[in-house]
Amino acid sequence: MAETRKKRILFSSNYSKLATGFGKNTKNVLSYLYSTGKYEIFEYAAGYQWSNPELKNLPWQARGTLPDTQAEINELNKDPGKARNASYGEYFIERAVREFKPDICIFAEDAWGVTFNTSKNFWGKIPSVFWVTQDSIPITNVGDADKTPYYWCWSSFATKEFHKQNKLHVKTQYPPVDLNNFKILSDREKSQIRQKFGISEDTFIITQVCRNQLRKLFPNQIEAYSMFRRQNPRVKS
Repeated sequence: MAETRKKRILFSSNYSKLATGFGKNTKNVLSYLYSTGKYEIFEYAAGYQWSNPELKNLPWQARGTLPDTQAEINELNKDPGKARNASYGEYFIERAVREFKPDICIFAEDAWGVTFNTSKNFWGKIPSVFWVTQDSIPITNVGDADKTPYYWCWSSFATKEFHKQNKLHVKTQYPPVDLNNFKILSDREKSQIRQKFGISEDTFIITQVCRNQLRKLFPNQIEAYSMFRRQNPRVKS
C-alpha cells in the first residue's frame, strides 16, 4: 500500500526564532504542525537572506525572503517600496512556491505585507490564506479580502467590520498561545493578584503590552482611555 504524501504548508511571516509577535506566532503554529507528523513545512522568513545558515537549524525547511548578495540588496534599497515588499517576501515568493510545491500557503503579516501575492503566478491555483493583524478602523487594504476565500483576522472587531461590508467569508483566527508558559488562572488566583497590587474586585483593567515605539501610537491610546473615562465616569478603571 502506497504511503500517503504529507500535505505541504508554506508559512510566510517573521522568523520563528525572533521574539516578535509574528515570530512567536510562527514558532507556535509551526511547532504544533510539525509535532503532528502530518505535514511538510516550509518557513519563509521575512527579512532574512535566502540561504542564511541560521535557518538550517530548524527541524523543517526554511528560506529567507531576501537575496544572498549585498549587491542585489543594495539595488532593492534604492526603492524603499521595493525594499519593504522584498523583506515581506515579494522578491522570492514565486521561487519558494516553485521549489517547495506547497498544497497551501499561509501569509501571516500586517495588511500591507500580503497584497503583492495576489499578482503572482501561483495565486488562484494554490489555496492561500491571508492571516492579517487588522487592528484599527477604518480597515486597511479592504479589497484583499475579495481576492481569497481564506481571509483571517487576529481580532473579532475587525471581522465584524468586514461583515458590515458584506465580506462574510472573513473569519477570526486568534494567534496561538504556548500553554507551557501561559494558562487561565482560577478566580481565586486572579483575586489574590488583585489583592497583592491593591486593585479592588470591581476595577476594570486596561493593559498595554507592546514595546514603546512611535508607530504604536501610545499618545492615541492614552487619549482613548481618557475618552473612556469621560464617557464612563462611574466605572472604576
